[in-house]
Amino acid sequence: MCGVVYPELVRGFAESKVDWKSDISFISAMQSRERFGQVKSYFAKNWDTQIFYSNTAVPNVKGESPLVDPNSKAVIIFFHGSGTMKSSGGNFISNMNSMANLGFSSISMDMPFHGQGPRDTKFNDSKYFMEWIRSIVLEAKKSGKPVYLAGHSFGPDVALEYAARYPKDIAGVTGLSPAGFTKELEKWYDEHTSKMKFGGNVAENDAGGKWAYHMSKQFLWSKGKLADPTLVNPKLNIRILSGNREEYVPGPVDGENGTPIGDNTYDISIPLKKVLRNATVTIEPGIGHYLFDAVDKDGYNVAQREFLLTLGEHPANIKKIQQETQIENAKIHFPGQLAKRYSQDALFRGWADATYGQGKVIKLAAQGMDALAQKVLDTYNIEQKARELEIFKKILDTKTTHPDFYEKYKTQLDRMNPKSAEASMFPAYLNEVLKKVDSAAK
Repeated sequence: MCGVVYPELVRGFAESKVDWKSDISFISAMQSRERFGQVKSYFAKNWDTQIFYSNTAVPNVKGESPLVDPNSKAVIIFFHGSGTMKSSGGNFISNMNSMANLGFSSISMDMPFHGQGPRDTKFNDSKYFMEWIRSIVLEAKKSGKPVYLAGHSFGPDVALEYAARYPKDIAGVTGLSPAGFTKELEKWYDEHTSKMKFGGNVAENDAGGKWAYHMSKQFLWSKGKLADPTLVNPKLNIRILSGNREEYVPGPVDGENGTPIGDNTYDISIPLKKVLRNATVTIEPGIGHYLFDAVDKDGYNVAQREFLLTLGEHPANIKKIQQETQIENAKIHFPGQLAKRYSQDALFRGWADATYGQGKVIKLAAQGMDALAQKVLDTYNIEQKARELEIFKKILDTKTTHPDFYEKYKTQLDRMNPKSAEASMFPAYLNEVLKKVDSAAK
């Protein structure tokens, strides 16, 4: 790769194998499964970044699943915000899972100078960066599914720049809490937002923040230097959502921690509509920058509402869409379910490899034998419950083995049924007992 690459110790991470018999490995895999759900992550050497995608397709005989599920209705590509060490494609895992349950595929990635993203200085050129993004979009388009873009904070800046440069590549854009795209917003950030304490004590990513600022300065969509994509492609559906208590937008603030004490006094819909004439801009009452958990007056999650409306769906139909997706998934025969389970669930994969041999289950699934595939799945469910109960009994035994832990959680533990594995105690047991014992042993 050309350009200057900033050095660092380790880049990229791969999913570790699960040791079914190790309590630490077992519980860690349970936690990972709970966090990732149907989302899979891998380091893509061709893009030099960490990729996250909804792993809902039935994998091939090698256990490989496509980036976009061929049975999905569309694919959404997410772009994360900037400036903190938490800014990553992994920020959208929850959204990706919820959209997968509605039959939509998703992709996200660590952008340059964030997470496991590229460190090459060639990414300081916006054209080079946009061509990199386009290579991901075009890969998604190979599925034949319509491609939508979505982003939060700095993410809408990226998505809208792409829409302005390549308006016919995509079907729509959802922009959540766009920040810093006008001189007024940039000035407000410098004088107020940067001093606010509304996002918790999150470590800053100085290199990432500087890179994003440098990109925004080069982007053309907000400066009116590119044709309005909503006019070039009248079918392009662009929706933008911002709260009226948005910390990145001018408004009254208090003197103690600089956070808003009233509604914004700057209407971001005005500059947006100047360059995106046919976009739908919604200012949601009572919410700020981190709006992913916000609910509107009708009880809809505002982020999911905007995703669905951009996709041409209505949030009122969520239950119906979920049921339709479940019905379609239920049509997958047991061999397909077995292959999906092996691909999605590292815990199941650890058990399967330990029980049948490395990769043997995916070959078994390829044989297409319903009864045999169902037997494997049923056996795993039984053995998983037995393994969880085994660990739970060890937790109850901490009364004698690790009394400090037992005394700390005595009230909860004494209420629990010893014949029923209570997984809610597993994380505490892992962090306060198993990891300490393992560290002492080393």
